[in-house]
Amino acid sequence: MELMVDNEKNVNAIWAFEHLRTSYYGNPFPSVSNRIEGLKRLRKSLLAHREQIQNALFQDFRKPPFESDASELLVCLMEIKSMIKHLNRWSEKQAVSSNITLIGTRSYTILEPKGVVLIFSPWNFPINLSFVPLISAFAAGNKIILKPSELTSHTSKLIEKIVKQAFTDDEIIVLNGGVELAEDLIKLPFDHIFFTGSGKNGKRVMQMAAQNLTPVTLELGGKSPVVIDQKVNLKQVVERVAHAKIINAGQVCISPDYIIIHKDLVDEFIILWKQQLFNWFGDHMVAHQDYCGIIDSKHYHQLLDLVNQSLDEGAELVEPIELDSRTLKIKPILLRNVNWNAPVMQVELFGPVLPIITYSNIEELLPKMMILDRPLCLYVFSKRESFIKQVMNVCRSGGVSINNCLINFCNLDLPFGGNHQSGMGYSHGKYGLETFSHVRSVSKQVFFFSTLKLFYPNYSKLKQKIKNLTINLFS
Repeated sequence: MELMVDNEKNVNAIWAFEHLRTSYYGNPFPSVSNRIEGLKRLRKSLLAHREQIQNALFQDFRKPPFESDASELLVCLMEIKSMIKHLNRWSEKQAVSSNITLIGTRSYTILEPKGVVLIFSPWNFPINLSFVPLISAFAAGNKIILKPSELTSHTSKLIEKIVKQAFTDDEIIVLNGGVELAEDLIKLPFDHIFFTGSGKNGKRVMQMAAQNLTPVTLELGGKSPVVIDQKVNLKQVVERVAHAKIINAGQVCISPDYIIIHKDLVDEFIILWKQQLFNWFGDHMVAHQDYCGIIDSKHYHQLLDLVNQSLDEGAELVEPIELDSRTLKIKPILLRNVNWNAPVMQVELFGPVLPIITYSNIEELLPKMMILDRPLCLYVFSKRESFIKQVMNVCRSGGVSINNCLINFCNLDLPFGGNHQSGMGYSHGKYGLETFSHVRSVSKQVFFFSTLKLFYPNYSKLKQKIKNLTINLFS
Protein backbone atom coordinates (compact mmCIF):
# COMPACT_ATOMS: atom_id res chain seq x y z
CA MET A 1 0.00 0.00 0.00
CA GLU A 2 1.41 3.37 -1.03
CA LEU A 3 0.88 6.12 1.54
CA MET A 4 0.06 9.54 0.10
CA VAL A 5 1.88 12.67 1.30
CA ASP A 6 -0.44 15.69 1.42
CA ASN A 7 2.19 18.12 2.65
CA GLU A 8 5.77 18.24 3.80
CA LYS A 9 4.83 18.29 7.49
CA ASN A 10 3.43 14.76 7.48
CA VAL A 11 6.57 13.22 5.98
CA ASN A 12 7.79 12.42 9.52
CA ALA A 13 4.49 10.71 10.31
CA ILE A 14 4.66 8.53 7.22
CA TRP A 15 8.35 7.75 7.69
CA ALA A 16 7.76 6.74 11.32
CA PHE A 17 4.81 4.54 10.41
CA GLU A 18 6.59 2.81 7.52
CA HIS A 19 9.75 2.35 9.59
CA LEU A 20 7.84 0.70 12.44
CA ARG A 21 5.76 -1.40 10.08
CA THR A 22 8.96 -2.72 8.48
CA SER A 23 10.32 -3.41 11.97
CA TYR A 24 7.12 -5.25 12.89
CA TYR A 25 7.25 -7.42 9.76
CA GLY A 26 10.84 -8.30 10.64
CA ASN A 27 9.91 -9.42 14.15
CA PRO A 28 6.13 -9.75 14.56
CA PHE A 29 6.34 -11.82 17.75
CA PRO A 30 9.01 -10.38 20.08
CA SER A 31 9.74 -12.68 23.00
CA VAL A 32 8.17 -12.03 26.37
CA SER A 33 11.64 -11.82 27.90
CA ASN A 34 12.60 -9.01 25.50
CA ARG A 35 9.41 -7.14 26.34
CA ILE A 36 10.14 -7.43 30.06
CA GLU A 37 13.66 -6.12 29.51
CA GLY A 38 12.20 -3.15 27.65
CA LEU A 39 9.87 -2.39 30.56
CA LYS A 40 12.82 -2.51 32.94
CA ARG A 41 14.69 -0.02 30.75
CA LEU A 42 11.66 2.26 30.79
CA ARG A 43 11.46 2.11 34.58
CA LYS A 44 15.13 3.03 34.81
CA SER A 45 14.67 5.94 32.41
CA LEU A 46 11.62 7.28 34.26
CA LEU A 47 13.42 7.21 37.59
CA ALA A 48 16.51 8.84 36.08
CA HIS A 49 14.33 11.74 34.90
CA ARG A 50 12.24 12.07 38.08
CA GLU A 51 13.38 15.60 38.91
CA GLN A 52 13.08 16.69 35.28
CA ILE A 53 9.51 15.37 35.21
CA GLN A 54 8.66 17.49 38.25
CA ASN A 55 10.26 20.57 36.69
CA ALA A 56 8.57 20.12 33.30
CA LEU A 57 5.11 19.65 34.81
CA PHE A 58 5.59 22.72 37.00
CA GLN A 59 6.65 24.76 33.97
CA ASP A 60 3.67 23.59 31.95
CA PHE A 61 0.93 24.26 34.52
CA ARG A 62 2.44 24.60 37.97
CA LYS A 63 1.73 21.03 39.03
CA PRO A 64 3.14 20.53 42.54
CA PRO A 65 6.11 18.12 42.69
CA PHE A 66 4.25 15.91 45.18
CA GLU A 67 1.36 15.48 42.72
CA SER A 68 3.83 14.84 39.90
CA ASP A 69 5.29 11.94 41.86
CA ALA A 70 2.00 10.58 43.21
CA SER A 71 -0.32 10.93 40.22
CA GLU A 72 2.14 10.61 37.35
CA LEU A 73 5.38 8.73 38.11
CA LEU A 74 4.05 6.35 40.77
CA VAL A 75 1.20 5.13 38.57
CA CYS A 76 3.67 4.30 35.79
CA LEU A 77 5.98 2.44 38.17
CA MET A 78 3.07 0.44 39.60
CA GLU A 79 1.92 -0.50 36.10
CA ILE A 80 5.42 -1.58 35.07
CA LYS A 81 5.90 -3.69 38.20
CA SER A 82 2.57 -5.45 37.74
CA MET A 83 3.21 -6.10 34.05
CA ILE A 84 6.69 -7.52 34.68
CA LYS A 85 5.30 -9.78 37.42
CA HIS A 86 2.38 -11.16 35.43
CA LEU A 87 3.32 -10.91 31.75
CA ASN A 88 4.59 -14.49 31.39
CA ARG A 89 1.35 -15.89 32.81
CA TRP A 90 -0.94 -13.47 30.98
CA SER A 91 0.79 -14.28 27.67
CA GLU A 92 0.36 -18.05 27.93
CA LYS A 93 -2.15 -19.76 25.70
CA GLN A 94 -5.46 -20.34 27.47
CA ALA A 95 -7.19 -23.69 27.04
CA VAL A 96 -10.85 -23.54 26.04
CA SER A 97 -13.27 -26.45 26.46
CA SER A 98 -14.90 -28.05 23.41
CA ASN A 99 -18.52 -29.19 23.35
CA ILE A 100 -19.68 -32.69 22.44
CA THR A 101 -20.03 -31.86 18.75
CA LEU A 102 -16.27 -31.28 18.63
CA ILE A 103 -15.05 -34.46 20.31
CA GLY A 104 -11.50 -35.13 19.19
CA THR A 105 -10.44 -31.47 19.07
CA ARG A 106 -8.50 -29.17 21.37
CA SER A 107 -9.02 -25.42 21.48
CA TYR A 108 -7.19 -22.50 22.98
CA THR A 109 -6.66 -18.76 22.65
CA ILE A 110 -3.41 -16.88 22.27
CA LEU A 111 -2.62 -13.17 22.59
CA GLU A 112 -0.83 -11.78 19.55
CA PRO A 113 0.52 -8.27 18.92
CA LYS A 114 -1.81 -6.15 16.81
CA GLY A 115 1.09 -4.59 14.91
CA VAL A 116 1.81 -0.86 14.73
CA VAL A 117 -0.31 1.17 17.15
CA LEU A 118 -0.85 4.88 17.73
CA ILE A 119 -1.27 6.44 21.19
CA PHE A 120 -2.56 9.98 21.70
CA SER A 121 -1.93 11.25 25.23
CA PRO A 122 -3.58 14.35 26.76
CA TRP A 123 -2.17 17.35 28.59
CA ASN A 124 -3.71 16.86 32.04
CA PHE A 125 -1.61 13.82 33.07
CA PRO A 126 0.98 13.78 30.30
CA ILE A 127 3.36 11.29 31.95
CA ASN A 128 0.75 8.93 33.39
CA LEU A 129 -1.48 8.87 30.31
CA SER A 130 1.41 8.54 27.89
CA PHE A 131 3.23 5.70 29.57
CA VAL A 132 0.44 3.58 31.07
CA PRO A 133 -1.05 2.71 27.65
CA LEU A 134 2.47 2.55 26.20
CA ILE A 135 3.41 -0.06 28.82
CA SER A 136 0.42 -2.20 27.80
CA ALA A 137 1.09 -1.77 24.09
CA PHE A 138 4.78 -2.64 24.38
CA ALA A 139 4.09 -5.58 26.70
CA ALA A 140 1.68 -6.90 24.07
CA GLY A 141 4.54 -6.89 21.54
CA ASN A 142 3.51 -3.93 19.37
CA LYS A 143 5.49 -1.18 17.68
CA ILE A 144 4.32 2.23 18.88
CA ILE A 145 4.00 5.83 17.75
CA LEU A 146 3.26 8.11 20.70
CA LYS A 147 1.85 11.59 20.05
CA PRO A 148 1.86 13.67 23.29
CA SER A 149 -0.15 16.87 23.73
CA GLU A 150 1.21 20.10 22.29
CA LEU A 151 -0.24 22.01 25.28
CA THR A 152 2.40 20.62 27.64
CA SER A 153 5.42 21.40 25.50
CA HIS A 154 8.09 20.98 28.20
CA THR A 155 6.75 17.62 29.32
CA SER A 156 6.17 16.38 25.78
CA LYS A 157 9.80 17.05 24.85
CA LEU A 158 10.89 15.24 28.00
CA ILE A 159 8.69 12.25 27.13
CA GLU A 160 10.56 11.96 23.84
CA LYS A 161 13.86 12.00 25.73
CA ILE A 162 12.70 9.35 28.22
CA VAL A 163 11.53 7.05 25.42
CA LYS A 164 14.74 7.45 23.41
CA GLN A 165 16.79 6.44 26.44
CA ALA A 166 14.75 3.26 26.93
CA PHE A 167 13.86 2.14 23.39
CA THR A 168 15.19 2.16 19.84
CA ASP A 169 13.41 3.69 16.85
CA ASP A 170 12.61 0.12 15.80
CA GLU A 171 10.37 -0.16 18.89
CA ILE A 172 8.82 3.21 19.79
CA ILE A 173 8.86 6.64 18.14
CA VAL A 174 7.58 9.84 19.79
CA LEU A 175 6.28 12.53 17.43
CA ASN A 176 5.64 16.01 18.81
CA GLY A 177 3.38 18.43 16.99
CA GLY A 178 -0.08 19.97 16.83
CA VAL A 179 -3.48 19.19 15.35
CA GLU A 180 -2.18 18.89 11.79
CA LEU A 181 0.26 16.16 12.79
CA ALA A 182 -2.47 14.35 14.72
CA GLU A 183 -4.78 14.31 11.70
CA ASP A 184 -1.96 13.15 9.42
CA LEU A 185 -1.30 10.26 11.79
CA ILE A 186 -4.93 9.17 12.04
CA LYS A 187 -5.10 8.87 8.24
CA LEU A 188 -2.49 6.11 8.33
CA PRO A 189 -3.57 2.44 8.51
CA PHE A 190 -2.57 1.70 12.10
CA ASP A 191 -3.56 -1.59 13.68
CA HIS A 192 -4.99 0.19 16.74
CA ILE A 193 -5.47 3.75 17.97
CA PHE A 194 -5.64 4.60 21.67
CA PHE A 195 -6.98 8.10 22.29
CA THR A 196 -7.39 9.96 25.58
CA GLY A 197 -9.14 13.33 25.42
CA SER A 198 -12.46 15.08 24.96
CA GLY A 199 -15.61 13.53 23.58
CA LYS A 200 -15.61 16.00 20.68
CA ASN A 201 -12.12 15.00 19.60
CA GLY A 202 -12.86 11.34 20.29
CA LYS A 203 -15.69 11.43 17.74
CA ARG A 204 -13.32 12.97 15.21
CA VAL A 205 -10.69 10.29 15.83
CA MET A 206 -13.25 7.51 15.48
CA GLN A 207 -14.67 9.00 12.28
CA MET A 208 -11.25 9.31 10.65
CA ALA A 209 -10.05 5.91 11.87
CA ALA A 210 -13.10 4.30 10.28
CA GLN A 211 -11.65 5.06 6.83
CA ASN A 212 -9.07 2.32 7.50
CA LEU A 213 -11.32 0.22 9.75
CA THR A 214 -8.79 0.83 12.50
CA PRO A 215 -10.01 -0.34 15.93
CA VAL A 216 -10.11 2.47 18.47
CA THR A 217 -9.98 2.73 22.25
CA LEU A 218 -11.43 6.00 23.54
CA GLU A 219 -10.72 7.19 27.08
CA LEU A 220 -12.96 10.24 27.34
CA GLY A 221 -14.64 11.75 30.39
CA GLY A 222 -18.01 13.28 31.13
CA LYS A 223 -19.75 14.71 34.17
CA SER A 224 -18.91 12.35 37.02
CA PRO A 225 -21.54 12.90 39.75
CA VAL A 226 -21.16 12.58 43.52
CA VAL A 227 -24.42 11.27 45.00
CA ILE A 228 -24.66 11.70 48.77
CA ASP A 229 -27.21 9.94 50.96
CA GLN A 230 -28.53 11.37 54.23
CA LYS A 231 -26.95 8.44 56.08
CA VAL A 232 -23.29 9.46 55.86
CA ASN A 233 -20.38 10.81 57.85
CA LEU A 234 -20.54 14.19 56.11
CA LYS A 235 -17.17 15.43 57.38
CA GLN A 236 -15.49 12.38 55.88
CA VAL A 237 -17.43 12.78 52.64
CA VAL A 238 -16.35 16.41 52.26
CA GLU A 239 -12.72 15.53 52.93
CA ARG A 240 -12.70 12.83 50.25
CA VAL A 241 -14.60 14.83 47.65
CA ALA A 242 -12.48 17.93 48.23
CA HIS A 243 -9.28 15.94 47.82
CA ALA A 244 -10.48 14.45 44.54
CA LYS A 245 -11.49 17.90 43.29
CA ILE A 246 -8.26 19.74 44.10
CA ILE A 247 -5.99 17.18 42.41
CA ASN A 248 -4.71 18.83 39.24
CA ALA A 249 -7.15 21.68 40.01
CA GLY A 250 -10.03 19.50 38.86
CA GLN A 251 -8.46 18.89 35.45
CA VAL A 252 -9.05 15.16 35.70
CA CYS A 253 -11.35 13.02 33.57
CA ILE A 254 -12.75 11.39 36.73
CA SER A 255 -12.82 14.51 38.90
CA PRO A 256 -16.12 15.02 40.77
CA ASP A 257 -18.09 17.23 38.37
CA TYR A 258 -21.13 18.02 40.50
CA ILE A 259 -22.71 17.17 43.85
CA ILE A 260 -26.16 15.64 44.34
CA ILE A 261 -27.06 15.99 48.01
CA HIS A 262 -30.16 16.02 50.21
CA LYS A 263 -31.40 19.57 50.79
CA ASP A 264 -31.10 19.22 54.57
CA LEU A 265 -27.33 18.62 54.33
CA VAL A 266 -26.36 21.48 52.00
CA ASP A 267 -25.54 24.12 54.61
CA GLU A 268 -23.40 21.74 56.66
CA PHE A 269 -21.64 20.52 53.50
CA ILE A 270 -20.67 24.10 52.60
CA ILE A 271 -19.37 24.87 56.09
CA LEU A 272 -17.28 21.69 56.14
CA TRP A 273 -16.01 22.37 52.60
CA LYS A 274 -14.72 25.83 53.51
CA GLN A 275 -13.10 24.49 56.66
CA GLN A 276 -11.42 21.64 54.81
CA LEU A 277 -9.83 23.90 52.19
CA PHE A 278 -8.66 26.28 54.92
CA ASN A 279 -7.09 23.40 56.85
CA TRP A 280 -5.11 22.37 53.78
CA PHE A 281 -4.24 25.71 52.18
CA GLY A 282 -4.89 28.53 54.66
CA ASP A 283 -6.39 31.91 53.80
CA HIS A 284 -4.96 32.36 50.31
CA MET A 285 -5.27 29.08 48.42
CA VAL A 286 -4.21 30.36 44.99
CA ALA A 287 -0.85 31.43 46.41
CA HIS A 288 -0.15 27.98 47.84
CA GLN A 289 2.60 25.94 46.21
CA ASP A 290 0.68 22.69 46.64
CA TYR A 291 -2.18 23.79 44.39
CA CYS A 292 -2.08 23.46 40.61
CA GLY A 293 -2.86 26.04 37.92
CA ILE A 294 -5.13 25.85 34.88
CA ILE A 295 -3.41 24.63 31.71
CA ASP A 296 -3.77 27.87 29.71
CA SER A 297 -5.57 31.20 29.50
CA LYS A 298 -8.24 29.80 27.15
CA HIS A 299 -9.37 27.12 29.61
CA TYR A 300 -9.06 29.57 32.51
CA HIS A 301 -11.48 32.06 30.93
CA GLN A 302 -13.85 29.34 29.71
CA LEU A 303 -14.34 28.18 33.30
CA LEU A 304 -14.99 31.69 34.58
CA ASP A 305 -17.42 32.36 31.73
CA LEU A 306 -19.41 29.23 32.61
CA VAL A 307 -19.59 30.33 36.24
CA ASN A 308 -20.73 33.85 35.33
CA GLN A 309 -23.37 32.55 32.92
CA SER A 310 -24.72 30.24 35.62
CA LEU A 311 -24.79 33.08 38.16
CA ASP A 312 -26.87 35.09 35.68
CA GLU A 313 -29.36 32.21 35.63
CA GLY A 314 -29.78 31.99 39.40
CA ALA A 315 -26.87 30.00 40.77
CA GLU A 316 -25.17 31.43 43.87
CA LEU A 317 -21.58 31.57 45.06
CA VAL A 318 -20.94 30.24 48.56
CA GLU A 319 -17.99 32.66 48.87
CA PRO A 320 -16.25 35.27 46.68
CA ILE A 321 -14.20 33.95 43.79
CA GLU A 322 -10.47 33.82 44.51
CA LEU A 323 -8.12 33.64 41.55
CA ASP A 324 -4.72 34.65 40.21
CA SER A 325 -4.60 35.55 36.51
CA ARG A 326 -0.80 35.41 36.50
CA THR A 327 -0.51 31.80 37.64
CA LEU A 328 -3.94 30.84 36.22
CA LYS A 329 -5.04 29.48 39.58
CA ILE A 330 -8.67 29.40 40.66
CA LYS A 331 -9.74 28.38 44.14
CA PRO A 332 -12.44 25.70 43.84
CA ILE A 333 -15.74 27.48 43.21
CA LEU A 334 -18.72 25.93 44.97
CA LEU A 335 -22.09 26.89 43.46
CA ARG A 336 -25.45 26.37 45.18
CA ASN A 337 -29.03 26.73 43.92
CA VAL A 338 -27.96 25.23 40.62
CA ASN A 339 -30.60 23.70 38.34
CA TRP A 340 -30.14 20.99 35.74
CA ASN A 341 -30.32 23.50 32.88
CA ALA A 342 -27.57 25.80 34.17
CA PRO A 343 -24.58 26.32 31.83
CA VAL A 344 -22.27 24.55 34.31
CA MET A 345 -24.45 21.44 33.98
CA GLN A 346 -24.26 21.23 30.18
CA VAL A 347 -20.57 20.42 29.73
CA GLU A 348 -17.79 18.56 31.50
CA LEU A 349 -16.24 21.27 33.69
CA PHE A 350 -12.68 19.93 33.80
CA GLY A 351 -11.59 22.45 36.39
CA PRO A 352 -12.13 23.71 39.96
CA VAL A 353 -15.87 24.39 39.72
CA LEU A 354 -18.36 22.27 41.67
CA PRO A 355 -22.14 22.81 41.31
CA ILE A 356 -24.53 21.52 43.97
CA ILE A 357 -27.84 19.91 42.98
CA THR A 358 -30.27 19.16 45.82
CA TYR A 359 -32.99 16.56 46.21
CA SER A 360 -35.80 15.99 48.70
CA ASN A 361 -36.57 12.40 47.82
CA ILE A 362 -34.19 10.06 46.02
CA GLU A 363 -37.08 8.43 44.14
CA GLU A 364 -37.80 11.79 42.48
CA LEU A 365 -34.17 12.11 41.44
CA LEU A 366 -33.65 8.67 39.91
CA PRO A 367 -35.65 9.19 36.67
CA LYS A 368 -33.55 12.26 35.89
CA MET A 369 -30.30 10.42 36.51
CA MET A 370 -31.40 7.56 34.28
CA ILE A 371 -31.42 9.73 31.14
CA LEU A 372 -28.08 11.46 31.74
CA ASP A 373 -25.05 10.77 29.55
CA ARG A 374 -22.93 7.98 31.00
CA PRO A 375 -19.91 9.45 32.83
CA LEU A 376 -16.49 7.89 33.26
CA CYS A 377 -17.08 7.50 36.99
CA LEU A 378 -19.89 7.53 39.54
CA TYR A 379 -19.32 8.35 43.20
CA VAL A 380 -21.87 7.20 45.78
CA PHE A 381 -21.67 7.90 49.51
CA SER A 382 -24.04 5.99 51.77
CA LYS A 383 -24.19 3.53 54.65
CA ARG A 384 -27.22 1.88 53.06
CA GLU A 385 -26.69 -0.85 50.49
CA SER A 386 -30.21 -0.26 49.18
CA PHE A 387 -29.37 3.39 48.39
CA ILE A 388 -26.10 2.45 46.69
CA LYS A 389 -27.84 -0.19 44.59
CA GLN A 390 -30.63 2.21 43.61
CA VAL A 391 -28.19 4.82 42.35
CA MET A 392 -25.93 2.33 40.56
CA ASN A 393 -28.90 0.77 38.78
CA VAL A 394 -30.05 4.04 37.22
CA CYS A 395 -26.78 5.92 36.75
CA ARG A 396 -24.70 3.90 34.29
CA SER A 397 -21.00 4.77 34.17
CA GLY A 398 -17.57 3.48 33.24
CA GLY A 399 -16.67 2.73 36.86
CA VAL A 400 -17.92 3.30 40.40
CA SER A 401 -16.26 4.32 43.66
CA ILE A 402 -18.36 3.79 46.78
CA ASN A 403 -17.74 5.89 49.90
CA ASN A 404 -14.60 7.37 48.40
CA CYS A 405 -13.40 8.99 45.19
CA LEU A 406 -10.89 7.83 42.57
CA ILE A 407 -10.27 4.42 44.18
CA ASN A 408 -11.56 2.40 41.22
CA PHE A 409 -8.88 4.11 39.09
CA CYS A 410 -6.17 3.60 41.70
CA ASN A 411 -6.62 -0.18 41.67
CA LEU A 412 -4.61 -1.07 38.58
CA ASP A 413 -5.97 -4.63 38.65
CA LEU A 414 -9.39 -3.26 37.68
CA PRO A 415 -10.26 -2.36 34.09
CA PHE A 416 -10.41 1.40 33.56
CA GLY A 417 -12.60 2.67 30.76
CA GLY A 418 -15.72 4.51 29.78
CA ASN A 419 -19.27 3.61 28.88
CA HIS A 420 -20.87 5.03 25.73
CA GLN A 421 -20.34 8.84 25.88
CA SER A 422 -17.36 8.46 28.23
CA GLY A 423 -15.49 6.11 25.94
CA MET A 424 -14.96 2.51 24.92
CA GLY A 425 -12.35 -0.09 25.71
CA TYR A 426 -10.08 -0.51 28.71
CA SER A 427 -6.63 0.19 30.08
CA HIS A 428 -4.63 -1.03 33.11
CA GLY A 429 -3.04 -4.39 33.79
CA LYS A 430 -4.34 -7.47 32.02
CA TYR A 431 -7.16 -5.46 30.45
CA GLY A 432 -4.71 -3.01 28.88
CA LEU A 433 -2.65 -5.91 27.57
CA GLU A 434 -5.74 -7.40 25.93
CA THR A 435 -6.68 -4.01 24.44
CA PHE A 436 -3.45 -3.99 22.44
CA SER A 437 -3.61 -7.70 21.57
CA HIS A 438 -5.50 -9.76 19.07
CA VAL A 439 -7.10 -12.66 20.93
CA ARG A 440 -6.63 -15.41 18.37
CA SER A 441 -8.77 -18.54 18.60
CA VAL A 442 -7.19 -21.86 17.63
CA SER A 443 -8.80 -25.30 17.28
CA LYS A 444 -6.83 -28.44 16.43
CA GLN A 445 -8.17 -31.78 15.26
CA VAL A 446 -6.20 -34.30 17.35
CA PHE A 447 -8.11 -37.55 16.68
CA PHE A 448 -8.37 -39.21 13.26
CA PHE A 449 -12.19 -39.05 13.25
CA SER A 450 -14.00 -35.71 12.99
CA THR A 451 -17.56 -35.50 14.33
CA LEU A 452 -18.27 -32.91 11.64
CA LYS A 453 -18.25 -35.82 9.20
CA LEU A 454 -21.68 -36.70 10.56
CA PHE A 455 -22.93 -33.48 9.01
CA TYR A 456 -21.50 -34.07 5.52
CA PRO A 457 -23.97 -34.56 2.64
CA ASN A 458 -25.93 -36.57 1.80
CA TYR A 459 -28.32 -36.09 4.66
CA SER A 460 -29.46 -39.64 5.34
CA LYS A 461 -32.12 -40.73 7.83
CA LEU A 462 -29.37 -41.74 10.25
CA LYS A 463 -27.83 -38.29 10.04
CA GLN A 464 -31.26 -36.72 10.50
CA LYS A 465 -31.65 -38.71 13.73
CA ILE A 466 -28.16 -37.72 14.93
CA LYS A 467 -28.91 -34.07 14.14
CA ASN A 468 -32.21 -34.20 16.05
CA LEU A 469 -30.57 -35.92 19.02
CA THR A 470 -27.92 -33.19 19.06
CA ILE A 471 -30.57 -30.45 19.02
CA ASN A 472 -32.41 -32.19 21.87
CA LEU A 473 -29.15 -32.41 23.80
CA PHE A 474 -28.80 -28.62 23.72
CA SER A 475 -32.49 -27.85 24.26
